Amino acid sequence: MRIVLLLMISLVSLDGVAGSVAIYTNDANPVQLDIDLPGDIVLPIQNLDAITHAKAELNTAVSELVKREPPGPAPKRYKKAFFELLNSPAWRSHEEALEKGNGIIINAVQQRVEKIPAIIFDGKYVVYGVTSLKEAVGIYSREVNR
Repeated sequence: MRIVLLLMISLVSLDGVAGSVAIYTNDANPVQLDIDLPGDIVLPIQNLDAITHAKAELNTAVSELVKREPPGPAPKRYKKAFFELLNSPAWRSHEEALEKGNGIIINAVQQRVEKIPAIIFDGKYVVYGVTSLKEAVGIYSREVNR
């Protein structure tokens, strides 16, 4: 699953069904991209668990550095390890992952996502609870063309 910060993407391949689609999900509710898309179109999936993954990776990196610290009080060792990571070249990737994860949450709040999975068409029509893009497009098409 590719996680990107883009909110929407134009989907010409849906034959005019929707001008844009945004997908919000988490690890427990993956959305299947079961519609044929041209090779140059990447449909962004906003995984709301991205921030959890970023925090876990950060904690693992700090824990690895703590193991190299001499014995002493844990808070002092963790603080020193964190500052070592903060001042290392590796910090930028952790920072970017945290920013990306937070951005996904902010985007979901701005889009007023109430539950997941949520597939948003044209920035205003939402199909909740469907894990198949093909099925969501069908529901959207039926409801909008009523």
